[in-house]
Amino acid sequence: MTHSFRNPAHRSSTLGALGLTVATLALATGCQKICDDDGFAWQQDQLCDPTATAASTEETDTATTTTTDGTATNTMSGTVTMSGTVTMSGTMTETGGGGTLYCKDADGDTFGDPDMCTNVPPGDTPPPGTVPNDDDCDDSNPNTFPGSAPLDDPDACMEDDDGDDHGDADPKGDGTVPGSDYCDDNPYAFMEATCMTCNDADMDGYWAGCDVYPDPNSPDPNNPDLGDEFADCDDNDKWTFPGSAPKDDPKACMKDADDDDYGDDWGGMMPPPGVVPGSDCDDGNANTFPGAAELDDPNACMQDNDDDGHGDAKPDKDGVTPGTDCFDENANLNPSHTALMTAPTAIGPTANVSQVIDNGNMYDVVEYKTFDVSGFLQWRIESMTVNPIDSKVYGWLDDENGRGLVEIDYCGGGTPAAPDPKLNKRVCGISFQGDGRLFGVDYSLDQFIEFATSGEILSQKSLTLDGNLLNIGADCGMTYDCFNDRLILADSSNGGIYSIDVDTGVATLLSTPGVEFGAGLALDATNHSLLTCLNNDFYSLALADFALTPLNQLSVASVNDLEFLPLCE
Repeated sequence: MTHSFRNPAHRSSTLGALGLTVATLALATGCQKICDDDGFAWQQDQLCDPTATAASTEETDTATTTTTDGTATNTMSGTVTMSGTVTMSGTMTETGGGGTLYCKDADGDTFGDPDMCTNVPPGDTPPPGTVPNDDDCDDSNPNTFPGSAPLDDPDACMEDDDGDDHGDADPKGDGTVPGSDYCDDNPYAFMEATCMTCNDADMDGYWAGCDVYPDPNSPDPNNPDLGDEFADCDDNDKWTFPGSAPKDDPKACMKDADDDDYGDDWGGMMPPPGVVPGSDCDDGNANTFPGAAELDDPNACMQDNDDDGHGDAKPDKDGVTPGTDCFDENANLNPSHTALMTAPTAIGPTANVSQVIDNGNMYDVVEYKTFDVSGFLQWRIESMTVNPIDSKVYGWLDDENGRGLVEIDYCGGGTPAAPDPKLNKRVCGISFQGDGRLFGVDYSLDQFIEFATSGEILSQKSLTLDGNLLNIGADCGMTYDCFNDRLILADSSNGGIYSIDVDTGVATLLSTPGVEFGAGLALDATNHSLLTCLNNDFYSLALADFALTPLNQLSVASVNDLEFLPLCE
């Protein structure tokens, strides 16, 4: 270690070796004691400075070795001149007992200013704001220190203001080594002479036109030395960038406009140059992606707005696979929470809704909910339906005292309200549409009726086919086909299946299966089919072509309706 003779920690031993001449000189110049190290050397009394003016001059060349208790050896060679000026210069080597050099760190980068140092004896507290090194080449800039630009030189003292590990090619501090960065205010364009090619026009945090690109998922996002795999392939769209769709590919540059982590599949069209197509069949709906409806299909791209695990039967966009959920805004209505129900026509003090259960040889009609109807002379449910908005169950009641639409205390089992005795309608089928509008068919007047849920008639129109009244029999059924957003009517009298225009009452013939059926009609969304019955006979009709398949018979011959209704928890 090399020390200046201005170091007070070594001055006393030096002066002792030089003899009384130096001591006498010190007293003569006003220093009444040896100058203690009470701070930075440049902060001490000028009278204690070894370069102070003295009254006499004497030149002495001395080489002295002093050993104290075997703990320290100080070697000094130098020149002492006394002629009004005292000058000491030399080299000191400490082998033990010496202090530590502390230098001012004004910029807080842990590297010290070599021009602002002092020696601190063992056990003494270093001055505030100092560090035990003198390695800083610019103590006014915290971005300038040895190793600041390791990609240029891991040891050199360089300036790196943009934190890209490349040193400024034109540093501001004297003594700072120039680096390779001509764009020290842009961490992603260090080699560009214009320093303007790294852009983020869509403000998505991903750069375009850079020399090198940062990994935004890196623990050190300022490290750009990773290559162009992190380049923004479309800097005009904030939803398109590398890794936008990690469930498709954690690095590929895809578009994910709905932020569901699946990339737009572009509907089979060619995406913009550089953009990779993903697997999302509707990138405008965060509820639509592969596996969204895992209970229907864990891999198919479906829409599941109510997050019940069943896909929307009529999704918003072409290319989305239809699921089994007819009412995808209501998590209580889906194949997992509904069952096929019917209403037996038994007359007595109680009436019930019964579940239709396949036992392998027959479809058992098993009582599910019972209602006390002892206050009625004769009571039965002609037709049932469920409101897709609030899951409430409604029925058309037929009694000698009146007929009408009422809400049924379906899960509670309470006595239904009495129907309106003034309502002279004979309805064989009722059904809600997907939007919550409620309709029924009057078989006595061949009318198509829209009801309020209160039972009030909102409108009634003639039910027509090819411009003529469609003569409907007493046994009919109606249901909502959610796959095609239409009401379907089955009529046992004509043996036909019809779709109904709800605004005009005009019927369109879909099929004539050629067998007696139609006392009930329900959509089986799981199998994309219609279920219908008459007496014990039970059939399935495929929605695609209305091909009829006979099923095992019902265990009860007299039922009025079929409908998928909620299971009571």
